[in-house]
Amino acid sequence: MKKKNILLFIHELTYTGSPFSTLRLARALMESGYHIEVWSYREGSFRSEYDQAGINVKVIPEDSLRSKDVLHKIKKFDLVICNTLFTRKAVEMAENIVPTIWYIREAENIPEFFMSDFRKYYTLKGKEYLVCKRICKRVYQQIF
Repeated sequence: MKKKNILLFIHELTYTGSPFSTLRLARALMESGYHIEVWSYREGSFRSEYDQAGINVKVIPEDSLRSKDVLHKIKKFDLVICNTLFTRKAVEMAENIVPTIWYIREAENIPEFFMSDFRKYYTLKGKEYLVCKRICKRVYQQIF
């Protein structure tokens, strides 16, 4: 049976929450037999953690998401998982090409995130979403 290809998308390669949780997810998926690749908008020192785990990482700048090359490459994946609100543009690019999961971790800072650009709000409005914490559920119910 062919291994499924899963793309994990993060917004940066820093020593912060999203790259750490994505690394844990990548390891678990690899142990379950999936082929994993990670894409990030920006380079960072956390890349070495992925390198040590044997996970291929590519830096795909946010402004190149709609390039023909990126749109072609995304088609090789069976699933895309985007981690945090900050991967919104990656979600918008991938969701019409391949099944896409948007893992939203943020809760209390959501209003500030939307106030900077109302298009972000309309990206989420009307979509189904899962939340991981009670506080997230309360915040999302108030907004949507």
